[in-house]
Amino acid sequence: MRTIIYHKFGSLKYQTLDFGRHGFVMEVTGIESIGKGLIRDGTGFVTFRVKYQGSVFRPFKREILEAVATMVNKAYAVPFSLE
Repeated sequence: MRTIIYHKFGSLKYQTLDFGRHGFVMEVTGIESIGKGLIRDGTGFVTFRVKYQGSVFRPFKREILEAVATMVNKAYAVPFSLE
């Protein structure tokens, strides 16, 4: 199971995670620890506490950012590169 988690977090370098007031995790640079799994009643899903390091981006309110949309996926999320 830990191998799957490493694989999933490794693929996050191509995705963006939104953490509200903390900003967006643009890239996971390393995994520090993976806790024991907790099985959710009724669903069979397993939740792991993962401690990781990453690059975070948090724009200011009303900040204007210049970016180039490189791709639009099915969820209408746009990966971009800042120039």
